[in-house]
Amino acid sequence: MNEFVRCHKLDEQEAQLLAELRCCTIFSRNLDLDSLQSVVLERRELSLKFTEIYDRLLEGVHDRAAQDVVREIIREEYPGPDPAGGNLGLSHREDLVHDLERLGISRSRVISHKPSRQTRGVINATFHVIHKILSKADPQLQAIAFIRFWGEVLTAVEYESLWHVGLSRSFKSPADSTFYWFHLIHDRANRGFSDIRAPGYRSAFTHSDHLTLRLADLLNQNDRVDEVMEANRKATSLKTAFYRQFG
Repeated sequence: MNEFVRCHKLDEQEAQLLAELRCCTIFSRNLDLDSLQSVVLERRELSLKFTEIYDRLLEGVHDRAAQDVVREIIREEYPGPDPAGGNLGLSHREDLVHDLERLGISRSRVISHKPSRQTRGVINATFHVIHKILSKADPQLQAIAFIRFWGEVLTAVEYESLWHVGLSRSFKSPADSTFYWFHLIHDRANRGFSDIRAPGYRSAFTHSDHLTLRLADLLNQNDRVDEVMEANRKATSLKTAFYRQFG
């Protein structure tokens, strides 16, 4: 398969999968505060598994450039001292608690929250998918694809959708959200496979874009596009399964 056909095939699939996620019932109506709080508390349980999932999948990646991208994403979860102020930066998980408090959820409620049966099932299913990926003779393409789609592309769409159905009402401006809006911007896919090499753009790459470029380069070396598409489908299936618990 030539690169032009392959890239358009991937972009077409991703558009369909993102539409599938956006069609979840929970994203089709404005949420009252109680409903929104329930959703984001459960969604936090997935966020708490983020670095573990990336660390595990990183074991299946041997491309140096891809390793560097994934490691950088993991490091960003736990920023060091702020050169301007000298204070330790908050971790993304702490930023999440900050946003939850802005939604009226007390810190004690955040700490004591236990995931629902459905959320536990999705988490277990996610690690089962990861185990199957890493059990392959060469898991690299699917490992990178799953990281990119599950952890970056779909996450940005989730937070964008939640922003429109309720999150925006709890913040004076997007800048007041240190977690949701930040990830909505920094995780989303601004370019597809078809135009990832467009000139004059690389300085503005998001996490998704960096991983798209690595996948595009690796697929030029080994045209196993079906493996990438399979990882995308599995990632989407897991995310839609999570949101089905809310109706």
